[in-house]
Amino acid sequence: MQGDCCHQSERRGGKTTTTVNLGVGLAQQGKKVLLVDTEPQGSLTVSLGVKDPDDLDTTISDLMQSVVENAVISPMDRGILKDIEGVNLVLSNIGLSSFAVSLVNTMSREFVLLGYLEAVKQSYDYVLIDCMPSLGMLTINAMAGAHSMPGKLSVHQGLKTVVGIGSQSTATDQPNTENRRYPVDHGG
Repeated sequence: MQGDCCHQSERRGGKTTTTVNLGVGLAQQGKKVLLVDTEPQGSLTVSLGVKDPDDLDTTISDLMQSVVENAVISPMDRGILKDIEGVNLVLSNIGLSSFAVSLVNTMSREFVLLGYLEAVKQSYDYVLIDCMPSLGMLTINAMAGAHSMPGKLSVHQGLKTVVGIGSQSTATDQPNTENRRYPVDHGG
């Protein structure tokens, strides 16, 4: 039984772990980093020490709802937990799941997260988005947000910045491999 749990964890791919480690590594190099949790299960939120994400006052779904309603979002709006391991965090919980369903009837629904990111990006050197392991409206929002940010990086480029990993050729260095890039926001 325990072996099944470990294998299940391995199949997930370590997106949250990579997001946390890359974000903290960049912060340790003096960069201002915002991590955005776009998973309804709140994996990133929980991994950074929030004990009960279902009791949060403000999450990414509230902030995205503000965008849908054309509300003004200040660069340091509510919902950002400050200086956890040197990074700031936009929280998530199960409420994001119902918000994702409501996006079906929203105009320009794939750009709602981008509307939020545009409001905060000038305050950060990097904005890293932790996504769900499936292609749904939230992941499409994350990809649209990442693709539209100036100075976007692949995960490999970000890791190279943090730890100076090798000079081996990667998918991002090879022609005709655009579809194999994993975008990471670089708001700055």
